[in-house]
Amino acid sequence: MVILFFVALILAWPTAGLSIVAYIVLLFARGFFQAKERMHHADKLRAHREISSGDGRLPSWIGNKDEVEVFLYAVQNVARRNGVSESFFEHSLSNERIAKSIFQYAGAMEAQGASFIDQQRAVVERLVEMQSSGVVAEHANSSSKGAQVHKLRYWLENETSWVPERQLSDDELLKTRKLALGDAISGELRYPKVSHVPDEILLMEELEDLHLQLNDLDSLPPAVCNIAGLKKLRLGGNSLTSLPKAIGKLKNLELLTLWSNNLSELPLEIGDLVNLKALNIAHNEHLTRLPDSIVSLSKLEEFDWYGQEENTLTERQELWLRELQAGGCQLQLSRELEELLHSTVPGTSSPARG
Repeated sequence: MVILFFVALILAWPTAGLSIVAYIVLLFARGFFQAKERMHHADKLRAHREISSGDGRLPSWIGNKDEVEVFLYAVQNVARRNGVSESFFEHSLSNERIAKSIFQYAGAMEAQGASFIDQQRAVVERLVEMQSSGVVAEHANSSSKGAQVHKLRYWLENETSWVPERQLSDDELLKTRKLALGDAISGELRYPKVSHVPDEILLMEELEDLHLQLNDLDSLPPAVCNIAGLKKLRLGGNSLTSLPKAIGKLKNLELLTLWSNNLSELPLEIGDLVNLKALNIAHNEHLTRLPDSIVSLSKLEEFDWYGQEENTLTERQELWLRELQAGGCQLQLSRELEELLHSTVPGTSSPARG
């Protein structure tokens, strides 16, 4: 019957018939979209209730990195067109609690049968609501820190060879005690190489062991000298030409490796590292002299200094080396210095004196 009605309309006066058909089609389309909108709104309400009850779930695609990137890319672009600022979007994602709630919202929508696109739409609408209500304002300080943590994580994951055993939460990342950004044991080259260290590394207040060997550092980043609890710092195999005076601030440092760099001198402040137990300055071709303050390093158990054409010592430094040797310190020195220390009377081997 309906089909015959439409046929009759089409056979009627063309203009009037087509106008009526078009009007009826529009009515059907509007009804369809209104029903779809009501369903979408109902799904959102159920999603809100689910998250509020503590039964939030993550979407099924959360483990697929490509799908996560597609989801966030679409959400960010649509959110921007709907007035969500870039800073608000970044702060929302860098705040672990808020980011988790956003993904749980998508998961709750998925559980209601919402498509991938409808999940994106719902999350955009949620971001608009959050920005309008100032939901992140109460977390201003934590959001600022969250942005810093985000920057730190981005640097680690994209500009270093960092390979954690598992995915770390923000809290776990900041509590990391050992950070290996270069292979300190096998000497294997790993990429990408580190060329800078951001100030955000200071957020890792419990960091004790920092591996930066075999990278592209031509200077020691100031931030590293401010990691108060650092005990081990490995900088071998870079292109360092000097060390900053701030190196002396690392009062807890026990191990410092500087082999195979381009150092020509050590700062006087090296003597401030009074807890140092191991120092390796081998294979710095132009490092032929030591600062007078070096004799303050009385706790050394390992000292490596070889690979130069000639080394010169003051009498006081010669005595210092002899005392270290007598105390059981493992010395790896140039042949010239080895001969000097094996001489019977201190100071009898003049070529190494200066």
